[in-house]
Amino acid sequence: MRKIGKILFAGFVLISAVIFSQTVQAARYKTLYTNSGWPVEDRTVGGTVFSSDYSTLTESSRLFAEKDGRTVTISTSFNGGAVISNGSTVYYCAKSAGRPALYKASVSKGTSKKMGNLAGAGHYVDLAGLYKNTVYYIIDVPEGEFARFTLKNGKSKKLRFGEAVTSADQKGKYFILTDGTGAGYSYLGAYNALKGKFRRFAKSPCQWHIVSKYVYFAEVIKGEAYANQPYTIRVKRYAFSGGKTKTLVKSLKVKEVMKISTKGITYKNISGKKKTKKW
Repeated sequence: MRKIGKILFAGFVLISAVIFSQTVQAARYKTLYTNSGWPVEDRTVGGTVFSSDYSTLTESSRLFAEKDGRTVTISTSFNGGAVISNGSTVYYCAKSAGRPALYKASVSKGTSKKMGNLAGAGHYVDLAGLYKNTVYYIIDVPEGEFARFTLKNGKSKKLRFGEAVTSADQKGKYFILTDGTGAGYSYLGAYNALKGKFRRFAKSPCQWHIVSKYVYFAEVIKGEAYANQPYTIRVKRYAFSGGKTKTLVKSLKVKEVMKISTKGITYKNISGKKKTKKW
């Protein structure tokens, strides 16, 4: 009986651990774009698929959430761009008296609550991520400003560190920031949301790859990456912890950088031939 009791207890602990793990995973928020041009998997979290459409008449979009075969209209004044969701709750931006405001909605009920204004009238907002009860976003993409909205007190604040921001990719407490409108990028930087500090770690990047602990990137050291001419790059790895960079390739002349991964770089040499260099 004691042995059976131990087995049952062990099974209970195992099942409980699995349920807890699934609950934690389900509670994780993701930043998702809603335009149907994005693949379905990139618009899905917790079994909920988000989509939106744009009306030229109202100059705004409708936001939809589909789960278990049921589609709910979340907003009819959605500003487009990204949403932040765990599949059951969604944060999104919509117009309120002409101003971009943050809303929180229940996917199952379709009910929304205004959390507060994110910027003044006439400005555009793109949500970037959620960390410790704070929503981070960009005002006026592409040459925008990084900002945060604290959910507890409903206050917004611009985070000024001397760089324009076009995109912000979240990895835990870090946001990888860059600028650029198609003619190239001037920097890569990491914003530590826990400490409220920004660190620039790359100049003139042309390609990068973000994983949990590192950012692998190529920066242009001679020429231009978008001039359809050969140029020279240096490849480095930036560590979130400690903020140090490690040089992986000192100098490489390329015609195009195709891909960077944790194992190497795929590129076209000056003759246009595809090559791979590992580190």
